[in-house]
Amino acid sequence: MWTVSGVCTATAKSANLNASDLTQLLADGDATVNTGGGAVDIAVRDGFSWTSTNRLTLDAIRSVEIRKPV
Repeated sequence: MWTVSGVCTATAKSANLNASDLTQLLADGDATVNTGGGAVDIAVRDGFSWTSTNRLTLDAIRSVEIRKPV
């Protein structure tokens, strides 16, 4: 996973982004998670939340699957 200015891009077919790292990104500003050239799907496997008004964008080539509460 590669992060620049709140944009996290998968660099491997099975990349992982830690929920606490994502929560910190959202505390600092808007965050985008995208599949880039590595993965084609995004799967949210751990629940997380944030209290700021910053926005989260999930941008997948194929699908976004939410398994836990967000």
